[in-house]
Amino acid sequence: MEPRTARYRELRAQLGLTKAELARTAGRSVGSIERYGHSGASAVVPPQEVIERLEAALLSRLKQIALAAGHDLRPRAAA
Repeated sequence: MEPRTARYRELRAQLGLTKAELARTAGRSVGSIERYGHSGASAVVPPQEVIERLEAALLSRLKQIALAAGHDLRPRAAA
């Protein structure tokens, strides 16, 4: 499997978004999203831009979870 396809599948599973939410996050149409990451004859390898947008969405979600749990995300001073 192509590395970007594997990363796309991984991010999609971690984010748990609907196809419409995924399309909006990736800046693509639902039709495009449906063609990414499967193994059929019409499969398309997701563009790097889509991977980067999904990674940014996951990072944002993780930061929100950490902040909601009371974690301080400011960089710490070097010792």
